[in-house]
Amino acid sequence: MSVEFGLALENFTPETKVPDMDAVCAYAITAEELGFASVWAWDHLFLGARRPFPFLEALTTLSMVAARTSRVMLGTGILVLPIREPAILAKTAATIQLGSKGRLMLGVAAGWYEREFHATSVPFAQRGQIFERNLDMLYRLWDEDDVSGEWDGRVLSHVRMLPRPRPRPQVLIGGYVDRVLRRVGTRSDGWVTYFYTPESIAGAWERIRGYAEDAGRNPEQLNLVAQVPLCIGDSYERATQKASEYVGDYFDVPAWSEATPESAVRGTPEQCAEQIAAYLRAGAAAGRRGAAEAWHQGGRLMEHVAVLPKMSRARAEREAARRPSVDKRMTAEAAVQLIHDGDHVAIGGTLYSRTPMALVFALLKKRRRHLTVSRPLACYEIELFLSTGALDRIVSSWVGIGLPWGLAPIFRHYVERGEVAYDEWSHLAMGLRYKAGAMGVPFLPTLTMLGSDLAARLDLQTVTCPYTGERLAAVPALNPDVALIHVHRADLLGNVQVDGYQHMDVDMARAARTVIVSAEQIVSPDEIAARPDRTMLPHFAVDAVVAAPHGAYPHECYGRYGPDLRHFDGYAAAAKEHGPAAGLRYVEENVDVGFASFLQAAGPERLAALAADAGELTPR
Repeated sequence: MSVEFGLALENFTPETKVPDMDAVCAYAITAEELGFASVWAWDHLFLGARRPFPFLEALTTLSMVAARTSRVMLGTGILVLPIREPAILAKTAATIQLGSKGRLMLGVAAGWYEREFHATSVPFAQRGQIFERNLDMLYRLWDEDDVSGEWDGRVLSHVRMLPRPRPRPQVLIGGYVDRVLRRVGTRSDGWVTYFYTPESIAGAWERIRGYAEDAGRNPEQLNLVAQVPLCIGDSYERATQKASEYVGDYFDVPAWSEATPESAVRGTPEQCAEQIAAYLRAGAAAGRRGAAEAWHQGGRLMEHVAVLPKMSRARAEREAARRPSVDKRMTAEAAVQLIHDGDHVAIGGTLYSRTPMALVFALLKKRRRHLTVSRPLACYEIELFLSTGALDRIVSSWVGIGLPWGLAPIFRHYVERGEVAYDEWSHLAMGLRYKAGAMGVPFLPTLTMLGSDLAARLDLQTVTCPYTGERLAAVPALNPDVALIHVHRADLLGNVQVDGYQHMDVDMARAARTVIVSAEQIVSPDEIAARPDRTMLPHFAVDAVVAAPHGAYPHECYGRYGPDLRHFDGYAAAAKEHGPAAGLRYVEENVDVGFASFLQAAGPERLAALAADAGELTPR
């Protein structure tokens, strides 16, 4: 097996930058001088509505690079084939192949961004069939001396396209689902992957080789291109953080694949060499020849910031998790050690109902960074995370205490200045996202948000119902890294019970990789078993149990205590007058002293009064 290394060109950027053709060409020249085997350009007409990415057209970019280089191979990783007119593409690619003296590698795929298909009048639902049609036309125009046929109204009658590209461009197919892997093995020169780990590559590549053998092809002749982020630093931790930042700025991972930002090669030079060796072993075990393509800090580098984690991996992790019947009790401080910088944290309850405030306080004290927080309806805890610099992204349908207190001023301060990303979904959509994550499916269809500007800002995709032809919103799954949930009672094993409304906590917990529960009361397993109708989550869905009497205060816990509206009034007045400084002061005065001291400051009389308020709402 021979191995070559390539680099990605920065022919697209975040909306805050503009791609520079001169810089792209200079970068390619340097890559050639340093001995890299290939450079690669990405392809979209446009991408993103809420956060659009500027793009330089891929083949034009490669033609400019071809004119200024002499050896380095020129790849598209990938070209959206269905939206390209095939006869024109065949001529354009042949011209680049001839002009570059045989250096073009045409990576192609069926595409996924529906607006490009609308703009080019290509039926999105038929993109797989159109891909096959266009690929067939490319091959015939490149290879045959006399081409006749009709392809969806495109009539060729004894056509001969000259000059013929010799050798014809390599055609690599990108994609993940089984029908695409079969297409790779039977109709292409190889497979181009995107953010796959060595383990995922080895498994899929073995299937591709099998399809090639079944078709009577020699799998040893297929090439493999693995596109992965690369970040070399002075430590694994710093390189991981930098790689995560670049992935967040430049890329997304498809929810229906095993693609993951964890594929990034990062760390010290020695650590990167070890990780690259793992990719080489995967290629050696799977096939003949490989080319590793890297996004690195000097060029285009590593959007959505893991708001759409992979369904296949998330589901596999949940199914493989082993949560034995052991004592899972720990302190809040120990439990939040399970949360790391860059994690997506889902907060249970809704608004100021059964919010896990004891766990929120413990997490705030840790001063984690680059978090994503999701919640069906978020309260002022979001402002506390913002004031301490913890958040990169918020995913919710609302942020604020409630209508009597007006809009959340600290939240508005950060969002309106673009200092934090806010993904605003409908309340129903939030529930469906958690449910899809719990089910292990990439999305759920719904009518919610269709026609709204929220759908446009979120670039919400749609699907066509196969039964009625109706257009439906495809609400993507949400799989948090950690879910924080407050309940009425739990046993030491992690069986938990809730009185009253469960909100979206069940689906949130089942969608999350790690579940931390705080409980008003720790009871015996026998007591849990005596009231099975109250059990919300079984022990095998829970990782940690924290004893937290009044663990939702100053929010309410149904039947135990009501919300401390007087406390809300004081916070809201300070936030309105002082903005983020008030949020930080609140954390320093109430959070950093510890939750026990916070409760002590409230006083037993106040807590008793709130318990009495709750009692008035509880059925007798």
